[in-house]
Amino acid sequence: MVSNFLRWISFAIVTAALFASSPGAAQPYPDPNDPSALLVPPAYLFRFRIHPYNLGYMLTPIYSEGISHGYSFERSITSIYPIIPGFEPDPSSMLVPLHQWTVIEHGRAYAAYSTYYTTTGSNYHYDGIRGYIIHQNGAGYPIGIYYSQSKGYFYGAGTGSYPDPPIQGVGYVFHGILGRGSLALLGSPGQFPSHCPTNDFCYRAPEHFLVGDVVRYNPLPPPPPPPTCDPQEESDCWYFGGSWDPNDCACHFYYGCDPQEEQACYGNGGSWSNCQCFYY
Repeated sequence: MVSNFLRWISFAIVTAALFASSPGAAQPYPDPNDPSALLVPPAYLFRFRIHPYNLGYMLTPIYSEGISHGYSFERSITSIYPIIPGFEPDPSSMLVPLHQWTVIEHGRAYAAYSTYYTTTGSNYHYDGIRGYIIHQNGAGYPIGIYYSQSKGYFYGAGTGSYPDPPIQGVGYVFHGILGRGSLALLGSPGQFPSHCPTNDFCYRAPEHFLVGDVVRYNPLPPPPPPPTCDPQEESDCWYFGGSWDPNDCACHFYYGCDPQEEQACYGNGGSWSNCQCFYY
């Protein structure tokens, strides 16, 4: 009992140090029913316009990222959940990774997003995972995908069949639902939440949480133990000049042929050439 209590205290201290943000803001915290897990509140996902005329949009949970690129801040459109080293979202949360690509097309750049990793054209440059959003079949308000051949992608969250539609007159066509999120984090145009840090994830204040907003992250399972190798095989490997790899219990020869195979070849009456045994 004492060891479990001390474990919870130390875990709470480490977690607070890792995820502390501005005073009064929410942050991930240990699950009171299972201190090895975390309860994670939703964070804001901000939309920036890349160019005033060519448009193009970027989504980011970190406000300073868009500002540092010189992009124009539009609003917070929905919720996103962070990647936390050593943890993964519980399957019941229906969270899926949000992948990002930078697309270079006809001298302009814009961002593209998907909850599935796919290989795309040579002008798509993979940027990684920005965080997690709710699967399109989960609970929450839809995040719409719109595409224009001259302006690239636009993303907006809201209610109705066509959530948060883009500006008219530039050829945007609705392309379906990217995922879902919480409208509690939908901000007014141009309004950056005053309690948010500019250089980190900003979590919704606890008094504004909605049912289901806070999700559980489980600790990643430990890696499997290394295999138990045959000591005699390892000894033979070193004897014949090989290099033994304990991770896969295999003997590797980096200078050429396997001496054991060559010896067996001659022993069976074969002829050895180019690391192959021939029988005539």
